[in-house]
Amino acid sequence: MPKILPQIKTSELKKLIKSKQKGIFSLGGSFGLVLRKTEFSSTYQIRYYFQGKQKFCTIGNSELISYKDAKKLCLKYRQMVFNGEDPAEVKRAQRKKDEKEAKKTTIKHPFWKVSDEYLNFREESGAFKHSMKGKRDYSSMMVTYAYPVIQNMDVSAITPDDILKILKDPYVNKPFMASKLKGHIKGVFDYAILKKYRTDSNPVDMDGSLGIILKSLNSKKKQPSHNAALDWKDVPKLIKACFNRHTVPAYELIFSILTATRSKAVRLMEWTEIDYREKTWTIPLAHDKNKKENANRTIYLSKAALQLLKWIEKRSETVFVSNLCKAYSDSVFKAVIYQLNEEHKRFKTTPLFVDKSILDPKTNKPVPITQHGTARSSFKCWASADENASKRYNVDAVELCLLHERKDPLKGAYDRTKHISERRRIMEDWGNNCTSLISDKFWGK
Repeated sequence: MPKILPQIKTSELKKLIKSKQKGIFSLGGSFGLVLRKTEFSSTYQIRYYFQGKQKFCTIGNSELISYKDAKKLCLKYRQMVFNGEDPAEVKRAQRKKDEKEAKKTTIKHPFWKVSDEYLNFREESGAFKHSMKGKRDYSSMMVTYAYPVIQNMDVSAITPDDILKILKDPYVNKPFMASKLKGHIKGVFDYAILKKYRTDSNPVDMDGSLGIILKSLNSKKKQPSHNAALDWKDVPKLIKACFNRHTVPAYELIFSILTATRSKAVRLMEWTEIDYREKTWTIPLAHDKNKKENANRTIYLSKAALQLLKWIEKRSETVFVSNLCKAYSDSVFKAVIYQLNEEHKRFKTTPLFVDKSILDPKTNKPVPITQHGTARSSFKCWASADENASKRYNVDAVELCLLHERKDPLKGAYDRTKHISERRRIMEDWGNNCTSLISDKFWGK
């Protein structure tokens, strides 16, 4: 009977692993644990006899597995031999099974990759040729809402339940944004189906189970709020307060109100867009919300608007710029309004510019006005006010002043008048109303 060597001590094993010796070294005991050393590695193995043949089965690398764990696995393999199983064959069969399962679960088309493909496809198709804001919004929504849930999932394995996890919170709290997000995700899956990355139907299909669930959230949806606007009667007070500040951001807010235009168009306005002879300002397509090529983008400038431009120093191609000659961000108007309201709270030198019809749910106090609401809603309320009934402003001309399109397709087909003279009259009267409290200093520039 062969002699059984005592188990090697841990300290001696460490010396053996670090040594440059090569070969197969028995580690003692009755389980057949050995250390196989080559020029490049040292591994624990079990030496055993199966069906009359001596065999070796690798347990693990000595740098990755402890001596204690190696002895446990060696005992496990020795029990397999006792039960008539070949450890090497068992490991080989398990490895093949794992490889087969891995092939089944391999993610060929992860959502993030298909999303990038879809975004590039849209960009190449000219979806963002007029503005890159849409591309930035798409990426931001995906990173914020979609990726935390389905970023690394294969598009073929994503279900309506996964989409519900993404849309549930924004659908209740941010319905307008959720609608855009839903459209973007739906577009990704339409693209995936087109490319045959997915064979099932689109999981964002509102005619399916997802639509039923989301419709049940309708009662929980917050009603879309209007942009806070100043009462048109108080607009002259705002214009006066802004003018007295004598800052570019304040002048920028005044100009946006005098022209009843959107924030982006004013902030990015360039001097070349102004025709002093015709007294017009033509907004380029890239700066307009409406991306139709032949849309109306002409603003007729009042004397007040033209006079305000004389107060602006020409330091750049852009009209309203900071000290660094860069266009202001969208928050510039909010900052001006905030500063005016802070002056009211501290010194009472200016009125409080708030929308009394909209209350803050937390404080139950009127919310501060916004540029969009004041420049556009206040203008429209002024044009349709009973006090101005005698002026009989043409309703279509008022809408054209706001650069709105006709909503009635038939009327738009037959009535194509531009109401140029009427629009000039409206803008001139609006300018006079807005600047009614400004001192003569304004006109003396």
